[in-house]
Amino acid sequence: MRVLVNLFDREPIKNVLSATIFAPEIAVFLCDKWDSNLFKESAVYRFFKRRGLRTRPRFYYFDAREPGAVRKALIAVVRDYPGCVFDFTGGRDLMLVLAGSISADLDLPAFYIDIRRGRFCPLRHCETFEKKFRIPRFSAEDLLSVTGAAVHGYGHVLPQQVEQTEEEDIRTVFEMLMKNTRAWGEFVSYLQVCCSGTGPEQLEVSGAKTMRGDKLLVQYNPALMQQLLEKGLLTQYSLDGKGVFFTFKSPLVKKWLLSAGVWLELFCYVTVRKTGFFHEVLSSVIIDWDGVEGGADTAKNEVDLLLVKGVTPVFVSCKMGMPSPLALCEVNQLAEKFAGNYGRSAVVTAQKLGKETAALRNRAEELGVLLLDRDNIEKKTLAKQLIKLASSPAPTPPSPPLPTPQGWKPWK
Repeated sequence: MRVLVNLFDREPIKNVLSATIFAPEIAVFLCDKWDSNLFKESAVYRFFKRRGLRTRPRFYYFDAREPGAVRKALIAVVRDYPGCVFDFTGGRDLMLVLAGSISADLDLPAFYIDIRRGRFCPLRHCETFEKKFRIPRFSAEDLLSVTGAAVHGYGHVLPQQVEQTEEEDIRTVFEMLMKNTRAWGEFVSYLQVCCSGTGPEQLEVSGAKTMRGDKLLVQYNPALMQQLLEKGLLTQYSLDGKGVFFTFKSPLVKKWLLSAGVWLELFCYVTVRKTGFFHEVLSSVIIDWDGVEGGADTAKNEVDLLLVKGVTPVFVSCKMGMPSPLALCEVNQLAEKFAGNYGRSAVVTAQKLGKETAALRNRAEELGVLLLDRDNIEKKTLAKQLIKLASSPAPTPPSPPLPTPQGWKPWK
């Protein structure tokens, strides 16, 4: 394939999927100059570079609302690139109709990709390409780069950082936490006061049995201390008349134990990763919206979990407490912004959602956000539900409302 013509679409994945699969020499993008969601050209260049593609992008801008402007652009492309191949996977109605008409009149090759079913549909003279068709695996960074964004870094867990031994530690601590969330929160406050002023590599720590925090007195919990020692997260623990002495297993365990809210995220991370269903599972991903550092660059978001299956990303927010409607909106907006109609979103809470949370459940359903709670954790259906979410077909986007004719009045 020498030249591939793409009709720009608001769904980011549709704009680069065929170029990723067939690696043409040139990819022509037909773009509406009035589209406020138009991705930056630099995003396409960065995406092709990330994928190791030598494809050269070319961009044609025109008023996609004007038939004359659309025809003029299409004729220019066909003239500049004779024998080009049309990809009708994306594009708005008028552009699709006119491009289909012109390509048919000139008997040019054309195809369509059914992303939901992973199928290649040869429309005209594309049977050879069908043999080469395979839906590619995209990494989280690939999917973000299509919209001009980038992975800026990670918070609690780096990719591939958690080994088998840490997985057991995570499950152990999470089980302790879930038995008594309040006691665990108070215990973490005590550890934080004990460790204030110590470096991340300083594992030997001591403190009084009762200490003053910023606002309240905190005290050690002998039962939790003993359990952590027995499970190996503390390598030493002793008491004397002066206070408490203990040693953390590792700098990583120390970092995690000093955070009250990290354990649900870590538990979800190891639980989902163990299934092997997702080809990429990332935790605490920091997303830079424009993918460029410096200047007035301040737009960043942290996603607790980012799961990728094929070309489908799942954005997951983890909440130890009761999630708010705002939390549902935030994770849903991230999925829509960085993955369009093919993104999925979920919120996991350590709380049990009873009848009194009907309004919250209804809001989640309206937004298309999967809401998982303590029951899913205890019944071990958490991973199964997230797999089901990633496997579900993307909903068909609603058609834009028809314009109301000028001077029209409703019939009475």
